[in-house]
Amino acid sequence: MMNFGNISTIQEANEFLAEKFRPWWEKNCARAPLTDVDVHRSADDLDLDAIFSEQVKKSVRRAYCFQHENIRYQIEAGDMTPQLFRKKITLEVRTDGSLMAS
Repeated sequence: MMNFGNISTIQEANEFLAEKFRPWWEKNCARAPLTDVDVHRSADDLDLDAIFSEQVKKSVRRAYCFQHENIRYQIEAGDMTPQLFRKKITLEVRTDGSLMAS
């Protein structure tokens, strides 16, 4: 839609959105809710860092190591079990760049 208006600046885009697109959207797409009851739920008890993380499967190799982006990570001695060797683990790459393995 913006291509047809020869829009080339942010100011022109904002004017288009306010004067043309929003009125069109409200007329053709907006609908009133069926009920006034708010059905949203709180995210306070949710681990949003885990929910929005990228889930990557990794193989546990020799010396209980796995590799991610050309960096090797070793599993701490207290977390090592014979069942982990040659198994797949799930690595969470979180939005802040931190990693969590499970």
